[in-house]
Amino acid sequence: MERSFGTVISGNRRPNAELSPEQRAAIISKHEDGHKPTELASEFGCARSTIYDTLNRFKQHNAVKSLPRSGCPVKISRRAECQIYRLARRHPNWSYHALRSQLPNPPSKSTIRSILISNWVWRLSSEAYRRDLVNIVPHVRDISQMVWAAIWLGGRSDLVIMERDPSAARNGYTARSYIDALDEGLVPHYTPGTIFQQDNARIHTADIAKSWFESHGIEVVDWPAHSPDMNPIEPVWRMLKLKVFSMFPELIGMGQSEAEWQYFKECLKAAWAALDQAKIDSLILSMPRRLEALRVAKGWYTKY
Repeated sequence: MERSFGTVISGNRRPNAELSPEQRAAIISKHEDGHKPTELASEFGCARSTIYDTLNRFKQHNAVKSLPRSGCPVKISRRAECQIYRLARRHPNWSYHALRSQLPNPPSKSTIRSILISNWVWRLSSEAYRRDLVNIVPHVRDISQMVWAAIWLGGRSDLVIMERDPSAARNGYTARSYIDALDEGLVPHYTPGTIFQQDNARIHTADIAKSWFESHGIEVVDWPAHSPDMNPIEPVWRMLKLKVFSMFPELIGMGQSEAEWQYFKECLKAAWAALDQAKIDSLILSMPRRLEALRVAKGWYTKY
């Protein structure tokens, strides 16, 4: 019997493997001989949609090979890798877009990221046990204490050590603890007409906390749920943590006795008093820039 074009090719293939050009040619030939797509899909071990795609590709492009796929090439020359690495070293603050703009054949962002990661040298093998290069991991529990404070342009309140609520289920901090902190820290410094800013922590928005603000005539900033935390006091807390351990390094690994805990609280207050007010003012004055960056990022992460 005379064979038509492509009929000598077997339909057997590995599952989920791409059809070869020969198999596609056989599909086209058999379809022209009257075979139905369902029959061809069963014979060649593929989905009917694959048969239809093969027929449409041949009809539109007169081709049995896969068409060129979109996207940047996976491979990049070693010379281009070195160029990317040198640019990143020379301009460490550049964005991926800025790096790509300086390359003759810009690769994708993910390719640049992979190159920079693969070329990063953490430590030479000969330096594996140098004391100044080994990151020692402490195996003691970090000490922590809930505190409250307020900041404003040109000043700040005292640091208030918050007390746990003995009536709470787990002896934790409640809205009552928060109100006590406001009585001690906010009331002595509050000027009528000033707007108070706080986030949506549960102890801040509890009914008794809202009633406290209303009874004291204090207007609170409307803080929508799930808002990006742009409160300038957040970096101040980090400043406090760094300051307290730089002033009192003996606190690292401190015990849990009552005397040690009282000493820790006094150290926190001393470190708070030692913070540079100019840096706090700088954070407050940066709020317009922070909000603009947040607007441009449409609520996404910013450098702040």
